[in-house]
Amino acid sequence: MDNWQEEISLLEAKDHIAFLQDSLSTLSSMSAELTEQIDRLKGQLATAQDQRDAAVYAKMQVEDAAEAQRAEMAAGAAWEAKVPNLTRLGQTLARLPGYKAVAADAAIRAARLPVVSATFQDLATVNGIGVAYEQRLYNAGIGTYWELAHLSDDDFVRMLHLSDQQQKGIDLDAIRSEARRLAVETDAVGALWEGETPDDFEPIKGIGKVFEQRLYDAGIRSYRTLAATTVENLAAICQAQSPVAPDFAAWIEQARTFSAKR
Repeated sequence: MDNWQEEISLLEAKDHIAFLQDSLSTLSSMSAELTEQIDRLKGQLATAQDQRDAAVYAKMQVEDAAEAQRAEMAAGAAWEAKVPNLTRLGQTLARLPGYKAVAADAAIRAARLPVVSATFQDLATVNGIGVAYEQRLYNAGIGTYWELAHLSDDDFVRMLHLSDQQQKGIDLDAIRSEARRLAVETDAVGALWEGETPDDFEPIKGIGKVFEQRLYDAGIRSYRTLAATTVENLAAICQAQSPVAPDFAAWIEQARTFSAKR
């Protein structure tokens, strides 16, 4: 009896073990399937992420292309608006003498558009260019630091009427270098002058460099225009700070004399 029960228990145990083994096999198979499914899902997720990244990149390319096109259209419109001005500038440059054309070309090489105006600069501030040489340069049509910086040796000799002895005593390279420096400091790179040649006011008693420049800045640049102005206008322009005001009436009278001699 006891042996029979033991056999039954052994058979039951074997059956239980077999069941467990089958269950483990089933679980193992399910685990393998789940692992495969997870791997497939991971692959699909990676593919989806790649597709999303590709879509984002494509969108960025489209946006960049659209922005570039808008910028190109805006630039085109801006240049189209500038065409009349550039055309006029080209016509003006075409009329300039050779020494001014050299300065214009130098401005373009410096990535600056040449600007032609009636505004001239105080060339006497350049070392080596005094009042006499300044007036000769004005008479020759040189009125800006940029123009002065690009004169050739022959231009200097011709415009300043330099003798052989004077040529030996003047450092033209130093003059050009300082003129270029002043052009940069005064934001006058590419500035070209085309206007009325100013008269030298310093021979008029009471007018020095300061008052002369104030008169120039106010548009009074010739004996004729100085002679035609009023004492009140000169007082407003010169803003004299000294206790004794300049004799503006005498300035006007002297200007009339100089103008008449012309």
